Amino acid sequence: MSADRPNQYELALRSVLSICQHYNSSKTFEAFGFGAKLPHQQSVSAIFPLDLVHGTSQVVGINGVMSAYRHALQNVQLYGPTNFAPIIDTVANKAQNMIHDSARYQILLIITDGIISDMHATIRSIINASGLPLSIIIIGVGNEDFEKMHELDSDDTLLQQDSRIAQRDIVQFVTIREFLNNGRGLYLDPDVVQENLAREVLYEVPGQLTGYMKQRGYQPRPVETPWARDSPPPEYDPVLDVSGRRATAPAPGFQMPVAQEMPSASAPPMY
Repeated sequence: MSADRPNQYELALRSVLSICQHYNSSKTFEAFGFGAKLPHQQSVSAIFPLDLVHGTSQVVGINGVMSAYRHALQNVQLYGPTNFAPIIDTVANKAQNMIHDSARYQILLIITDGIISDMHATIRSIINASGLPLSIIIIGVGNEDFEKMHELDSDDTLLQQDSRIAQRDIVQFVTIREFLNNGRGLYLDPDVVQENLAREVLYEVPGQLTGYMKQRGYQPRPVETPWARDSPPPEYDPVLDVSGRRATAPAPGFQMPVAQEMPSASAPPMY
């Protein structure tokens, strides 16, 4: 993509976070990087807090996520392999602590430009997490052949490994290149890409969320009080404003998962 357009990672991030932020009263995201050597370290980190400046995974707002991403991209050395199981297990452990709270649900967004290296372990992790308040969105960027990734998105039949079967489908996988042009080789406006991508990747989330709640026997909160406290107004983001897009995108090439908590079962994103 040209220098005056967001890179594919930024498009993917903004597509999902711009919707999910409205279901997050704190506007705080938990963001991690994976598959890189951190500054002053010789070993490859399978997972690390994305905010290298403060050494934390807790990032406030979309702009906070983007700032942490850009800083990390400039200060780490990218390394394989592309392993998903560690980040899925990390988020699943957090979701495990939410199973008795009907108002909490997690969305894990994984953005990758690499072919998965730990397919067997990843399938095991997804099956283990399939009974938790969790949905997993995987977006492939770049020109890799992601055909094997569709194995994780078990729309027609539940994911299975040996004798174990997932309790429900919790994964949605798409490649961003499907949304970048109009079929005639012309790149679409970033706002159009973001809208179309968000609609596709979040399409299954409402059904996954309500399916989990029914499985647990949870009832939705009354519509008039969906959250325990009022949500602050959405953060103003000039990059999402057509009149104020900025040319600040670094080169793509950094794999990043973002865990997003949706605090209300009564108001999932609908399209």
